[in-house]
Amino acid sequence: MGIYGIMNTSVSGMNAQANKLSTVADNIANVNTTGYKSVSTSFSSMVINSGGSSYDSGSVRTAISQSVSKKGPMQFTTSGTDLAVNGQGFFIVASPQGGQYLTRAGDFVQNAQGDLVNSGGFTLQGYPITAGATGTTLQGVNVSNMQMEAQATTSARVNMNFPDGTPLNDVKQTSVTMYDGLGNEHKITFEFTKSAKGAPPVSPGTAATATSWDVTVTGADVTGTPQLKFDGATGEVKTGGTFDITVAGKKISVDMTSSTNLAAGFSPQEVVVDGSAPSSVEKVRMDETGTLFAIYGNGAERSVFKVPLGNVVSPDKLTLRSGNVYAVNNDAGALRIGTAGTAGFGTMRSGALEGSNVDLASELTSMIQSQRSYSANAKAFTASSEILQELVNLR
Repeated sequence: MGIYGIMNTSVSGMNAQANKLSTVADNIANVNTTGYKSVSTSFSSMVINSGGSSYDSGSVRTAISQSVSKKGPMQFTTSGTDLAVNGQGFFIVASPQGGQYLTRAGDFVQNAQGDLVNSGGFTLQGYPITAGATGTTLQGVNVSNMQMEAQATTSARVNMNFPDGTPLNDVKQTSVTMYDGLGNEHKITFEFTKSAKGAPPVSPGTAATATSWDVTVTGADVTGTPQLKFDGATGEVKTGGTFDITVAGKKISVDMTSSTNLAAGFSPQEVVVDGSAPSSVEKVRMDETGTLFAIYGNGAERSVFKVPLGNVVSPDKLTLRSGNVYAVNNDAGALRIGTAGTAGFGTMRSGALEGSNVDLASELTSMIQSQRSYSANAKAFTASSEILQELVNLR
């Protein structure tokens, strides 16, 4: 091929180094892009048949590879909608046009419609949770419909110490607040009347007699006639520690089994009532399994979405698209969808982001090497051009 072959070889070398510089430039430009995965250029020679005393120069070609499976550093934030995957797996997102993609960019924020979208404009996908049941069809995670809600009281623990030694018919009283399904408060008063005075065993082998307190409830309907009976020797509840009341048509179980009858004043030991008044959503959070919780102003939490993760057999073969997302193809393998924390999928981390996996020092070194190599190929091209000029100038 001679002189023209040298020129063609030099051009292919310059093109190859230009490709290398393109990947380096892209990596450097995205060194601070959330979830970005670096790309690299590899070279392979293309040889033309040569032998004997002659050699025909060939060319060089490039191949682009991705480091999608290489994790970037974890960076912690104060936003509950900033998400990161600790381990394998990708967030499943949808484009505004409806296509489904994978990404590690978890910088999600709420847009005007209430959808969680990342900086590339892609919407996080998840399964809605309604009345405790998880859906089976992926849809955009939307937090705008998490309206103000109230929770009705279903159970209460009201444990008191009843003073030992008080006379019969002694009356003690305490009140607690409970809620109906609309969030209305109901003041429930428990009145305790001592109806039997117990005593410890008078001699070894004899049984202690029980102390009894009758329970009267005001502000609610009561099932049966509650009566607390305490062991005369230990002061612990023997019978009657649980009973039901009804508030605004809703049955509520009352637990007083940890109450005591000891030589101390009448005092509450534990008063725990579930339910809440109406409250609006203040923020959201994600647990390690991908369950998205709405956190209300009163501290109550409710699961609203289950966010799965996607994965493929060969992540490095995924097709890169604009917006730092990847499309599934045959080389990467079929898309698998699973729950965070299960085999083959990493755990979810709320309040964290995965940074770019670009090594800036390595990229700058590669840039210098490619620049020098490009210059060397240009020198070879110039030399072959000068030789050709000498040949043309021959008389």
